[in-house]
Amino acid sequence: MASALVGKEYTIYRGLQGKVTADTVAIPGPGPHDVIIRITHSGVCYTDYEFFKNGAPLALGHEGVGIVEAIGSAVTKLKLGDRVGGGFHNNSCGACHLCLTGQDIYCSERTIFGFGGYNNGTFGSYFIGKEGYVHKIPESMSSQAAAPLQCAGATVYGALVNTVKPRDRVGIIGIGGALLI
Repeated sequence: MASALVGKEYTIYRGLQGKVTADTVAIPGPGPHDVIIRITHSGVCYTDYEFFKNGAPLALGHEGVGIVEAIGSAVTKLKLGDRVGGGFHNNSCGACHLCLTGQDIYCSERTIFGFGGYNNGTFGSYFIGKEGYVHKIPESMSSQAAAPLQCAGATVYGALVNTVKPRDRVGIIGIGGALLI
């Protein structure tokens, strides 16, 4: 299946000179831990607007949900046809102290939206994720509801899981979305 996708051109959307422009790129051959995802839904985050406003030439979007179309040779937890999500934090070295203690977002070799992978955004037909940085979406959740949670929901969850203790009371206030747990 992967060989049928490799080299296939697909559309991505960039924010250049104050407008959204379509561009075509080719699907690369999957690396050992890569998952090629056909995007079906993408959320929109203020970070996309900031990159767009400042003219960064990257593929926009980092809140994607889609269907696994191809997997690398070392992928073990995902299979073709799985519905998965991910996007903002794409990769890290996996071997430094930060990675090994669950703080891989601070790894000096991390790849996050806007700082690497400039042709890899969820405002497009495909997204190339790393197995450890995408996850299955529960059947009970719609793709439309799951897409914005790939950034905003992960941000809130990360803050809560790292600071809140059992019996703490927490309020989450925001504009433009809701996190239902």
